[in-house]
Amino acid sequence: MRSVSTLVLLVAAAIPNSSAFAADATAPEDCTSPCLVYEGTADLTGEWLHPSDSAIGNSYLLLPTSENNFTMKATDSLSFIANIVTEKVIDPNPGDDMIFSGLGLYADVLQAQYDFENVSIWGGKIHPVFGRAWDVTPGLHGTDLADGYDLAERIGGGASVSFDAGGMANTLQASAFTIDRTFLSASLFSNRGRTSLADGVAGNTAGVSSFAVALDGCMGAETDVCYDEGDFGYQLAARYQKGGDGSDGNELGFLGSINKSISLTDEATLRLFGEAAFLRNFDGTADNAMVLTGSGALEMGSMTYSIAYSQQRTLVSGGADATAHLFDATAMYDLGDTVSLAGEKWSVGAGYSFSTVDGEDVQTVGIKLATEFGASVPFSH
Repeated sequence: MRSVSTLVLLVAAAIPNSSAFAADATAPEDCTSPCLVYEGTADLTGEWLHPSDSAIGNSYLLLPTSENNFTMKATDSLSFIANIVTEKVIDPNPGDDMIFSGLGLYADVLQAQYDFENVSIWGGKIHPVFGRAWDVTPGLHGTDLADGYDLAERIGGGASVSFDAGGMANTLQASAFTIDRTFLSASLFSNRGRTSLADGVAGNTAGVSSFAVALDGCMGAETDVCYDEGDFGYQLAARYQKGGDGSDGNELGFLGSINKSISLTDEATLRLFGEAAFLRNFDGTADNAMVLTGSGALEMGSMTYSIAYSQQRTLVSGGADATAHLFDATAMYDLGDTVSLAGEKWSVGAGYSFSTVDGEDVQTVGIKLATEFGASVPFSH
C-alpha cells in the first residue's frame, strides 16, 4: 500500500509540470487577468549519512521534493494564491534508510490577496515574513538550521506597502496570526498529524495573538528577488508569539540580514549573505536562542560553487548552553533548457555537509537533480 501511495503522490506532483506548458500558454510576466500563473520546482536528492556514533551506522536517503505555486489572477487587483509542497514529513530513525517513503503533500499557503497601487492586503493560510536564510542560503543543506525559526503555515492576515527611499526599493509589511490547526495542518499520503492546542509551543493559541513586522530593502531589483537579482539588500524584522499550553513564556524575536552581489568579471558573480536572529523564550520554552548564518556563492558561467555555515546557540535556562553547527559545501551545474522536454530548466550538483546537533556529529554526501518550470494560462483572449 505504501508503494502505491508513493506512486500516486509522485504522479500528482508531476501533473502540473506537464499541463502548465499548454500550447496556448504565455510567459508568466505576460499574464493579463483573468489568468493562472504557475511556477514550480522539483528535485530528487540521494544522500549517504555517516554519524560519529558507530552504534547507529550509516544510512541512505533517496527522496523527491516539489513546490508548486499557483496564482489565480481574478482581476488586476484580486488574486488567489496556493503553494502546494511535497516533501518528507516523517523523519527516519537514526541509522535507518529512507527510500521514497515518509512523503506527504500539504498546502503551505492558501490565501486571497488584494493589490492596489503600492499597497497589498492578504488573508488565509499565510507565510509571515521573518528572515531570509530559510529560503536563500545556498547548498544542499544550507537552510536546515534557519528552518527552525521560519514562520510557516499560519492562519491570519497581513498588509504591506512598497516605497522608494535611499535609492532602494523598500517594502514594509506586517501580519497577525496563529498556528494553523485546521485540517490543512495535516498532510496527504504520509500523514504528519493535525496540530492541536494541546501541542503547545509559541503562537499556538485559540485566537490571533501573534504578529510579525519586517522591513526589506533592495538596490538593483525588487525586494522579493533581491538575493538572486539585486546588488545589495537588507531585512530588519521582529516578531511576538504568545505562548501556547504549557509554555514557559511568550516568544520575542529580532532579526537582521544583508546580501551583497559583486561582479568579478562578465562571467563571474560573487553573492554574499549573512543573517543573525535572537529569540527570547524560543518556541515558548524557558530558553533563549541565537542563530547566525553566513554564505558565499560564486557563479561562474553555468557553475555555482557555494559554502554556508550556520550556528544555533541555545542559552539554556539554569543549565549549560547548547550549540548546533552546520557547514555545507556544494557545487551545482546549470543545464538550462538544453535537455528540456517542455520548457523546463534543469540543474545537477553534489555537496558535502557536516553537522553537530545534540552532541552528535554527522557527515553527509549528497547528489541532487533539480528542475524549474512555469507558465501563464490566460482565460480570455
